[in-house]
Amino acid sequence: EFVVAEAAIRVGRSEEHQAIVPLARDAQTPVTLEPLAFPLTGKAQAGDLRVTVRNAEIRYDLPDVGLQLPRSSVALILTYDASFRSDFSGGFPFTAANLGLVLPTGETIAARSDGHSAPAVVLPPGTVVAGLQSRFEVPADGIGVYHLVIRDGAVTRSLELSIAGL
Repeated sequence: EFVVAEAAIRVGRSEEHQAIVPLARDAQTPVTLEPLAFPLTGKAQAGDLRVTVRNAEIRYDLPDVGLQLPRSSVALILTYDASFRSDFSGGFPFTAANLGLVLPTGETIAARSDGHSAPAVVLPPGTVVAGLQSRFEVPADGIGVYHLVIRDGAVTRSLELSIAGL
């Protein structure tokens, strides 16, 4: 038996995040899966590489490749500025290898290796390159304290990032 007052439209595969649109007001809580942007700031320097985090965003999809993420994970996108604090004229090759993310569980992960989730730029000496982004796939219940790891060769530094709620 079909009861319109209890019905909802679900968009998405069952193993992925699903949007939920109730057919009747107050029948269910809608699930919109809108991106959640929030301020997340801090800076750290490892060797000659300095990273200043500007903000973060949680997403349930990867719009640039047209995919939804599995229910068990979300995308944490960090926006930051990076600078090479040296006068070496060749610059600094900045890639996914220069950043890592330590999850609240202690596991260290890299940005997604999909060709879209981390920058590959040469940082000019003494210049700030603004608005870089790295996208990490983290557990869907990812509330807690993370640490962004900045690497310049053998020198590493950690920057604490706290996510209060998803």
